Formats: sequence, C-alpha cells, structure tokens
Amino acid sequence: GFWGYDLKGFVEPRLSRHAVHDLEIPDCRVGFHGSLVVFDNRLSTATIIATGLCPNGDRSEQTAREDLEWWRQRLTTPPSDDPEPTLARPSGEITASVTRAEFIRSVEAAQRWIRSGDIYQVNLSQRLSAPWTAGGWALFRRLLEVSPAPFSAFLDGEDFTIASSSPELFLRLSGSHVLTRPIKGTRPRSTDPVRDAQWMYELQRSSKEMAE
Repeated sequence: GFWGYDLKGFVEPRLSRHAVHDLEIPDCRVGFHGSLVVFDNRLSTATIIATGLCPNGDRSEQTAREDLEWWRQRLTTPPSDDPEPTLARPSGEITASVTRAEFIRSVEAAQRWIRSGDIYQVNLSQRLSAPWTAGGWALFRRLLEVSPAPFSAFLDGEDFTIASSSPELFLRLSGSHVLTRPIKGTRPRSTDPVRDAQWMYELQRSSKEMAE
C-alpha cells in the first residue's frame, strides 16, 4: 500500500497545512495480501509467495496452492490487450496546473521568505496533466523503459492508479536499524581521481548542498 505525504497533518497538525484534495485519492491505503511475486533484479529471479490467507482471516493450504497456480499462469501467459511500452503516448496536450508567471511569482515569494529567515529551503512543484488512454500498467511500463529507477511502484486502486518512479531511497527500516540514502547533498563517484576530487570540492563549496 502507500502512505500519502499529507498524513503529516495528522501527526503534526500545528506545523502542517493540507493540500487541496482535488484528486479524491485517499491519504493512506494499505492491505494484507495472501500472495505476491518478488522480483530480484540482482539475481534475475522471480519467486511466488502464497500464504493461503483467506478473506475471513483463516489460512488454507488449498488456497495457497490455487494462488500459486494462478500466478504461474499469469507469469507465463503474455497479456493480449497490453500495448507495447514504446507505443504508449499521451493522447493530447500536456498542461500545467499553474502558468509560468504564477510559478515565477512563487519562486520570488520563496526567495523573500528565505531572505527574511522564515525558511531556508522550499520545494516548489506543479502538476502536469495529459489525456491517457493506454491504461495505468502501460504508463508504468513506459516509465520503466525511459527511466529504470530502482525504487518504482505500481498500485491499482480500482478507482485510481498510481505509477511511481523514484531513484531515491528515503528510509529503510530493518529491525532497530534505519538507513537513509538521499540524493540531495551528494555527488556521484568517479573512477578518475581528478574528476572525483573535483566533484568532492564542488559539493563542499556549495552552500545549498551543504544546507541540505
């Protein structure tokens, strides 16, 4: 499932303002699933896991076997109505949620807040919209084709679909250990010692990167 960013308002209501809820997508949606397929890109393997979990909460070996067979058939039968990712394209013009002038005014306002000491950084964003008729799964496959990000996800919520593509690991929890691996405030490594030292120097001299 997923936890939406605006859930922060329920944890720290004094420090948060809710965004306009115009998409009517829930802030949180999670579920327990009786079976799943785990793809390991490093080992190039696919593992089917079936727990036998039934809708009433019981577990059944027969249900587990049926789920295993269902996944085997799905994984070995190519879909007939799924277009190729390279053919999936928006069917109309891409539009932004704000105009260029409005976005520039937001940037100028953020700069004033930074100069006055109210904030030290801000993330400004806008929504891009376009008609899409190929389906959510075709969009997700297209995303993976053009940007094979290591942290991607697809979720079919029946009345909504989420296709996510992210190169950044925010948090990973394993027992009592928490791992964060942000992209902000970092530079790639280079096999060239001179280039590697140059990137390190640029990172250390950037007030923006050091702040982040």
